[in-house]
Amino acid sequence: MLAENIYEEDTGGLSLGKSHPELFGLMMRGLGYHESDFQRVDLLPAARDYRRWLDRATADRDWAVGAAVMTIFVEGSVKDRKEILTPSKPKTAQEIEDIVRNHPLVVHQRLSPNHMDLIRAHQMVEAGHRHDAYDMVVSHVTDRRRQETILSCLRKSLQYWLRYRDAVARACKFEKG
Repeated sequence: MLAENIYEEDTGGLSLGKSHPELFGLMMRGLGYHESDFQRVDLLPAARDYRRWLDRATADRDWAVGAAVMTIFVEGSVKDRKEILTPSKPKTAQEIEDIVRNHPLVVHQRLSPNHMDLIRAHQMVEAGHRHDAYDMVVSHVTDRRRQETILSCLRKSLQYWLRYRDAVARACKFEKG
């Protein structure tokens, strides 16, 4: 399951034949950014802390901790519980195009749908990935101590991410409403 996900991210071999970083670059070019804009970036302190935490969680701990942090927390969303309880079916090409046309970057930032292949790729392969992520961790981590360690690391990931999110909002001068 994990190898399939990594294969898709690195090659796009299950969707559009381009790596997800490559598709992200296409989306960013559509917004007027260039590849050089993403090199030598000065991270906010909270972003550096979050990145350091992710590096530690994935490199210095039990593989299941790293897998849970990256596949459940980083790649997850608030929709995970619904997806687990009522799994989505693979989407048709028309459903994917509807999602692209209604995506906030298209609607609010006027990004051309031609630059949205990353969203298309995600929609093509995501059905079942949420189940795989949870199954991989839940079925391989059966002892209480490892489960508690994973839960603790997921909570810590959330704390770092919330600090990161709030720092970005402050840097953008967004106010809590």
